[in-house]
Amino acid sequence: MTRGIQQGMFWTDQPVDEAEKNEIRRKISEVEAEWDILKAKNTEVREQMAGFTNSKKEINDDLANQKHRKRYRERKNELQKAHNAYQAIPVKLDTEKRALDQKRSEVEEARAANAQLSFDLDNAHVDKAKATLQHHAAIVAIRTAQDVLLEAQIREIEARSDVQGLKARNTELVQMLEEEKHNIASFSEESQRARRRAEEAQSKVIEIFARDETRKDLLESLAKDRTVEDIDNDIVAKQGSIELIQVANPGALREFEKRAREIEKLRSKMESSTAKLDHLNRQITKIREKWEPKLDELVGKISDAFSYNFEQINCAGEIRIHKDEDFDQWALDIMVKFRENETLQQLNQHRQSGGERAVSTIFYLMALQSMAQSPFRVVDEINQGMDPRNERMVHERMVEIACREHTSQYFLITPKLLTGLRYDPRMRVLCIASGTHMPKDGKKLDFARCLKIHKRIAAGG
Repeated sequence: MTRGIQQGMFWTDQPVDEAEKNEIRRKISEVEAEWDILKAKNTEVREQMAGFTNSKKEINDDLANQKHRKRYRERKNELQKAHNAYQAIPVKLDTEKRALDQKRSEVEEARAANAQLSFDLDNAHVDKAKATLQHHAAIVAIRTAQDVLLEAQIREIEARSDVQGLKARNTELVQMLEEEKHNIASFSEESQRARRRAEEAQSKVIEIFARDETRKDLLESLAKDRTVEDIDNDIVAKQGSIELIQVANPGALREFEKRAREIEKLRSKMESSTAKLDHLNRQITKIREKWEPKLDELVGKISDAFSYNFEQINCAGEIRIHKDEDFDQWALDIMVKFRENETLQQLNQHRQSGGERAVSTIFYLMALQSMAQSPFRVVDEINQGMDPRNERMVHERMVEIACREHTSQYFLITPKLLTGLRYDPRMRVLCIASGTHMPKDGKKLDFARCLKIHKRIAAGG
């Protein structure tokens, strides 16, 4: 007795190995067919045994007859063999049943393995989603760091501008201070000379008084009826005159003191700006220590891929970072060498030909392929302007990279190609015919039919 296998209720939409499934079904069908054959034989043997039982009595009666004993013995042997075969049927049925159970167990194991694979696939999808989220978070962090760096650069530029302005203002004030110091020194010398002249005049007055009593009386008469206060006022007036002699410009000293105070304020502001600038420089250095090694590593990988592409055409290439104190002046220098007797030269419009620049450009884009994840890339007329040698080299290198496993898909769009280029089984060539002279019925232009005709003509020739 056999029992049909019910349809599965779980994991029915998961992919299975159809070949193994069909093989198991085929074996089960063979076992069931053999089981039906054995059942039919069992029924036939049972019917024969019933006939044998009926004829047993007749055979026993015939055994008395010595003449037919040999025939009876042969008949008995045949019946014994049939009996033995009948006795062996249950054993064979049991063996086939165990084989059928074994196949059913294998089917269950295959289902369990398929379920485990489905479970592992779901976990892999979850891990991929987690990795995608982590990648997104890393990109957000990088963008935030870039914004912080940009803001710091702007602040540095502003601080440098302030420092330059303060330095210029400080230079101007220092110059003015030196001029005022020079003026004060000049006024001081003039004051000393005036004092010496006054002392000399006083000595001469005393001398005159001693020699000429008449002049003395005259001077005393001039001082007659004048109080000490009047004389003090005259002294103060004379001192004022002396001060006027000392400083020709009365506002110069006040201006000097004012500028001295401004210089002190500017010096304090400059010290504050310098401290702020040092702080910003430390922040920039700290941030730069984080991203600059990663940038060097990234450019190094691009340079290695770029150099490898050039080595395949017996040339040399390298990518370098041009670093400058001003971050706006940072750049990538593409260095190439197309001839053995040359050194690496920077790629520009003056040193290399148009074809060499095109080769360098496409090799640089290919070097970026492993750095930038993209499902496909479109290359539009990259071979335009190239000489045949460079076009063949670029096409061969592009085919080699594009036809690798686990790489982005390439679409090369071009109005023409050279003959005898390298192609790969993984490539597909699509010829697009368009224009004002196209037939209205597009089916008349059957490229597959044209290709068959061409092959037939080539085979006949």
